[in-house]
Amino acid sequence: MPVLNFLDNTFAVDSPAGQDKSRLENRTGELGSGSVGMQVMSQICLVGDGPVVLALAELLASDRVSYKFTTRILVDLFPAESTFLDNLKKQYQALQQQEESSIKGGRHSRRARAEAGADTPAAFLSGLEAVLNGSIPVDPRRVLLRENVLVQSLEEFENDNSRELTQSFVLACSATAYGAFLDRMHPHLSEGSTVILLGAPLFAAYEFKYQLAKRCPGMQVNVLEMDEPFSVAAAQQPDGAVARYLAAPCSRANVAGATLNETRRSLWLASQLCPEIIPASGLIERALLDAQSVLRPVFLLSALFGARVDYLSDVSRLLNRANLSLLVEIEQELSALAQAVHSQPVDFARSLREEVDVRSEAQGPVCDVTLAEAIVSIAGRWFAGHAGQWSYPLAQQYLALYVGDYLVPLAQLGQLLGVKTEALNSVITLAGAVNGVNYQSTGRRLPGFGLSRQSVLDMTMSHGLGY
Repeated sequence: MPVLNFLDNTFAVDSPAGQDKSRLENRTGELGSGSVGMQVMSQICLVGDGPVVLALAELLASDRVSYKFTTRILVDLFPAESTFLDNLKKQYQALQQQEESSIKGGRHSRRARAEAGADTPAAFLSGLEAVLNGSIPVDPRRVLLRENVLVQSLEEFENDNSRELTQSFVLACSATAYGAFLDRMHPHLSEGSTVILLGAPLFAAYEFKYQLAKRCPGMQVNVLEMDEPFSVAAAQQPDGAVARYLAAPCSRANVAGATLNETRRSLWLASQLCPEIIPASGLIERALLDAQSVLRPVFLLSALFGARVDYLSDVSRLLNRANLSLLVEIEQELSALAQAVHSQPVDFARSLREEVDVRSEAQGPVCDVTLAEAIVSIAGRWFAGHAGQWSYPLAQQYLALYVGDYLVPLAQLGQLLGVKTEALNSVITLAGAVNGVNYQSTGRRLPGFGLSRQSVLDMTMSHGLGY
């Protein structure tokens, strides 16, 4: 693990950030004077769609982290156009032009920040209120005005002389998008690069490495699966105002790499995204600890069947005896699966309490919190990012994501190990009926990313550990 001197915020040579700094010092003359301001910064690429990339950029560019980062948001990596990323790019370009005009006109660039509302007393007070509530205020214009935040197309990234110093990548996208990412970005990955997969489903690290091996045989990168470090909700804004967001951080996040060495090498970056990192014994245990990804599709189905998609902004309103009984059955099935892979029993209530954000007050020992109480007190913010925007197609889209990416591999793992997952399979079947898709055949399948039955069995015999 990297050694960090917290007194002067310098990098150890054996950390990726320290290696970036060494490369910068060696290449100062080659890059020119324009890169002087980046000589003490580690460079990181953010890949994803939606306000989560803004929340990540705000976090990594702020003084909340131990390292100094130059953060790049890449906007055109995937074939399908993203309205959010397209608007983000336009806003970034407009703000940069505004900054240049201010400088050419002899005005200090902070005036542009004031005109954008980034330095106003109102913004400052809203930030204080958010901190008191344990949230991180995310103002897009304020984030985009930071000197160490860049919004780039792939062409701009490739034309940037300092791109070779980018050794770290954070992917906040679906596992099915890893291949599309690597199609365009694999020339820019190098030996020892660090890749964090946020909100990763079961065996996402293996899938990423399998896709990479098809494009760059023999290349070794450090891939780490990580729970989502925070949830992002849209803050209420007056009509016509630019949307702002609040990121509610989790108090801890489970992580796991494809091997123990990859986990160790990646912890320096994961620790910047969440205050407390808990390495799981392996990829299977980390997936079983991810209670949110199992519970969310059940509530999506409840909302779709009851024609109450607007209730998704507070899923506790959807809780009833029927879906609670179903969740208890799924918990028992996953506990049997955990026993088969020599992992700790699955406890949804405990997992929810451990992932609770820092705003929540202590509610006694974890073991005394029932599943229903945990859902009511914690899960209300899960889908808050789309408050007031929920529709039947949007709910179907999220249902397809969670069922195809998360539940199908868990059910296949149970089938491989001879563990019955009838309740879990019922959720997959019902989701298929709602969306008109057979997820058992179209979802993420273990052979599809290089995992044979024997390799999974070998993994379970070694408690999911690798070296």
